[in-house]
Amino acid sequence: MSYKIFTKNNYFYIIDTETDKEYEALSKDVLIRRDLSNSTKFYFTGVNSFSTGNAVAFANILDADGNAYADLETWITWYTTNTGNFNSAGATAQINYSEIEQDTGIKWIDGETIYTKTHTFQDFTTNQTFLDYSDIFENIGTICPNSFVFTDLSSYCNKKIAGFILSDNVNIAMGITLDSTGITLTNLGIFAGMDVYDAITITLYYTKN
Repeated sequence: MSYKIFTKNNYFYIIDTETDKEYEALSKDVLIRRDLSNSTKFYFTGVNSFSTGNAVAFANILDADGNAYADLETWITWYTTNTGNFNSAGATAQINYSEIEQDTGIKWIDGETIYTKTHTFQDFTTNQTFLDYSDIFENIGTICPNSFVFTDLSSYCNKKIAGFILSDNVNIAMGITLDSTGITLTNLGIFAGMDVYDAITITLYYTKN
């Protein structure tokens, strides 16, 4: 017997794929546990009408689309990110930085759900005036204003900066444009072609097509 296990906005769902029976809860109220640290069977507490003694094997756990999770660690990262992790007000999820896409539970002005995801690119150089992330951030609709870029230049100037760092004594503005496929850099000036970045970390908040 397999189960689709997923969240939508602030709700958590378990759906029996054989009977189509739906069990629901507020995501903040759900506790997922296992008896041993190497166990592949999981128990669910706080889900309406779903028995706390019902052990669900990892092999029988599917996502919202009916697909298996990539591996056990991916499943554990997903449920520790999306359940029981709310602020003291109990109204909005505490969003962690994660390379796994998260439903923030927040809506954009057009009513669409906002998702977030973080990814780090290593050894970036300004020879690359366009950084393609379309295979990492998929099906992007609108990029929301709280998205940001974090630049690590530790080996160059011992600094880590939100945005793209410029020289301490050169006053130019480097342009950053985010769209659904990647980052475009403009007005690089003396930095054009310089290999000064240890890493670039991008966190996007976005709706989906």
